[in-house]
Amino acid sequence: MGTENVLAQETNIPFDHIKAAKVIIDGLSSDSTIMIDLGKANDRYFVLMAGIGFDAHVASKLQPFLKKILGRAVYPVTAWNELFKYKSSELDVIVDGKIRQKAPILL
Repeated sequence: MGTENVLAQETNIPFDHIKAAKVIIDGLSSDSTIMIDLGKANDRYFVLMAGIGFDAHVASKLQPFLKKILGRAVYPVTAWNELFKYKSSELDVIVDGKIRQKAPILL
């Protein structure tokens, strides 16, 4: 789901809801089955990626009516509008109980 539907793009699931449901119900053939990791951050699960920093800020500022009008172009438009409003914070990335990176942005 979503404007870009990245999970469907990455897994070759059809964008059409009926066709996607058929894939879910019928399953994929054994030669096209893939394993994916499930991430968890602050008790929220995610697949593919989790945004932090500026990209998450932009995603939180997207306006639904603009998404309907502009489609995927809403992302760069919103990013431009938020570019000088965003106040960055220093982030600590902790893996296995140890700080792995301390930075104002992570790529």
